[in-house]
Amino acid sequence: MPEELRRLGDRWNRDHNASESREARGSRWLDSVAQDVRYAARVLRRRPGFSLISLITLALGIAGTAAIFTLVDRAFFRPLPYRDADRLVVVWHHDVEHARNDKATGAELTAWRSARRVFADVGFSWDAQYTLTGAEHPIALRGWQFSTNFFSLLGARPALGRTFVATDDAPGGGRVVVLSHHLWQSAFGSTTAIIGKTIELDGAPYTVVGVMPPQFAHPDAGIDVWTPLAFPTELAQNHSLHAFNVVARLEPGVTASAAEHELSAIAASAAASTGERVRVALQPLRDVYLGPAGPVLWILQAAVFLMLLIAVANIASLILAHASTVRREVAVRRALGGSAVRLLRQFVAQGLVLTIASTILGLTLAVFVVEALPRMFQGQLGTLPLDSGGLSWPEIVMSALLAVAVGVGFGGLIAVTTRDTSHEELRSGGRAGTNRRIAARLRGAIVVLQVAVSLLFVATAGLLVESFVKLNARPLGIATDHRLVFVLQLPANRYDGVARTSTYVDQVLGALRAVPGVQAAAATNAVPLTGMDARRRLVVPGDRDTTRQRVVHFRVVSPQYFATMSIALLQGRAFTPGDRGDAVDVAVINATLARMRWPGENPVGRTVVIEGGPAASTAQIVGVVGDVRHEGLAADPQPEIYRPLSQVYWPFFGVVVKTTGDPQLAARAIEHAVWSVDRAQPIDRMRTMESLAAELVGIRRASMELLSAFGAFATLLAAFGIYGVVSYVVSLRTREIGIRVALGAAPNHLTASIVAGGVRLAIVGVALGLAATVAVTRFLASLLFDVSASDGATLAVAALATIGVALLASYVPARRAAHVDPAITLRDE
Repeated sequence: MPEELRRLGDRWNRDHNASESREARGSRWLDSVAQDVRYAARVLRRRPGFSLISLITLALGIAGTAAIFTLVDRAFFRPLPYRDADRLVVVWHHDVEHARNDKATGAELTAWRSARRVFADVGFSWDAQYTLTGAEHPIALRGWQFSTNFFSLLGARPALGRTFVATDDAPGGGRVVVLSHHLWQSAFGSTTAIIGKTIELDGAPYTVVGVMPPQFAHPDAGIDVWTPLAFPTELAQNHSLHAFNVVARLEPGVTASAAEHELSAIAASAAASTGERVRVALQPLRDVYLGPAGPVLWILQAAVFLMLLIAVANIASLILAHASTVRREVAVRRALGGSAVRLLRQFVAQGLVLTIASTILGLTLAVFVVEALPRMFQGQLGTLPLDSGGLSWPEIVMSALLAVAVGVGFGGLIAVTTRDTSHEELRSGGRAGTNRRIAARLRGAIVVLQVAVSLLFVATAGLLVESFVKLNARPLGIATDHRLVFVLQLPANRYDGVARTSTYVDQVLGALRAVPGVQAAAATNAVPLTGMDARRRLVVPGDRDTTRQRVVHFRVVSPQYFATMSIALLQGRAFTPGDRGDAVDVAVINATLARMRWPGENPVGRTVVIEGGPAASTAQIVGVVGDVRHEGLAADPQPEIYRPLSQVYWPFFGVVVKTTGDPQLAARAIEHAVWSVDRAQPIDRMRTMESLAAELVGIRRASMELLSAFGAFATLLAAFGIYGVVSYVVSLRTREIGIRVALGAAPNHLTASIVAGGVRLAIVGVALGLAATVAVTRFLASLLFDVSASDGATLAVAALATIGVALLASYVPARRAAHVDPAITLRDE
């Protein structure tokens, strides 16, 4: 028994000693790591210039990368709040002749709903405007009408209550409504008791059956309410009224291209009798939400990665310079027995301390940037049905991994460039000079990379600036200054026909003209630049050419509309107050339609038939007006026909008010003038025309400004890099320069020879940058207007500007070196 206890005691002692040994080793390792970190912090504090420049440069690169990647992550990678969202597509009628997508007609929708081999389900919708009544003040609401299967087709679930069921669109049934999350909060105080309650829309009772979650935003985030839409059977065979927005869910295993092919064959067969060239286009739902912002985000993501690359390259150049200052220190420590592994650990610790601090600062900046950037693309990213949030874990983890990789790389770079310095450095000769020349060549390669990337940015920004200038030089066809617009949604229970509608609008316009500071006021069913639009089918009696343009944009306007918007009258006359319901139906067309349908002829006096509304109407053309770019400066004018509002019923109107001064200062008086006619009439979407025009070029302006800023920053970094390389080369040639000056070399010749070295690096970088620019700027095609992606003049200016910066950056250290006192230089050597 005692022997057994002794063996157990020996075993315990061995295990205990081993444990203590492991703990001691672990403790020593932690102490050693802590010591390395403290040493790294001391070294960086002793070199505040190097540390601060490196910290700020890398932090800016990380901030930009994290912020843009956050937007890209939200836009492309975070799942839509729908079931199997990758099978959801928007289905378009595609006009082959004019290469544009359009809404579906009733006949097309009927055919698509029966295509069961292609689609598992098909939903349709259109917009609707409502007025929330029954409260102290009427509230204009943006509504959208869904087919009753639309929510289930998307796979969208409500936050409260339910969505639509099949019986909700039954004739004679009770009216139901689903509220958006923001309307539920703002108008109903977020009360859960709203489910089952009745609210008044346009004076009619609607039962609230559901509230959608905040991330649901179909077709965009501005929708307030959704109501059921029954398919209008009278439009089942209509081929002219493009009214339906269609979303479909593909059958499992069916690709979008296969569905397009099959449906296009059906469309071509149906259109054979009319001579129109049409097909069906399918577009992923996410792409529709993104619109033109999608390509721009990828361009910006590539740009910030390049910015990060140039920042890392700049710090690598600083690291090489820093390595040259510690070579003698490394040599002394190696001579005293310091191990290469320990030196490597300390250098890596310096890199990690620097990059981790940069990452923390960069992510802090990114939090603010990621909130500001969406405002630059508000019109595009605002349509994404995603919660905003801040930086997510993917961005934070990516930045942390980047910090570790860059920190280890920087530490390793110092270790590699100082590894063979022990004896040579102490003797101030031998291979130390060779190693320094290798470091100089490496820094030169880094500068070439910086110059190439900076030229890419400068050239790209130049192309965007040139494009933006040319775009802004295009005429809109209207005046936007001193003009305020808003929308009046006319409730059908009070304004249900042409007579009542036109009388009310005339009274409102009269009240507006009486407001001090108002010069003119007019109304239209489609205010330019707002997205308001309507289309009709135009038939010219006796025209046998079926290939002519048939679908035209349909405008209903008050008599003073053309004068208020400064639209030129080219032929005939404009509308007058005498063009009323009891007079001859008249129309005015724009120059594009006149040129398309009556080339070289005078269309005034011609008769046309307008189809696609509740009933076809015949009108006589009395005038031709100038073209208006309704969709913005980048769009070409479309064929348009105008009708007087006193002859055509329309349920809503945009009102344009021209003022003598700042239109926003007259906004309150304008509201009171409208309410003086009808106190219950809500006023919606009041904006200045100038702000609308600016918003339509916002994505181009934001891209131009961001890439221009990137270009300036990249050029600055490249200039610093060239300056550093030339200064470093001069330090290596100090003895040579002193001897040449002592032997009578002219300072100008010495300056020129030194500058030539820096310019040579710049020329190589410019050559690589030009090649890269030509290769990648084709991706900018969606942002360019009337400018080639390889515009020679712009590229030449960018190249000369970059070489000029390199020349200046090289001249400063070269001039200083050429005027050095040779006696002092040789004595120091």
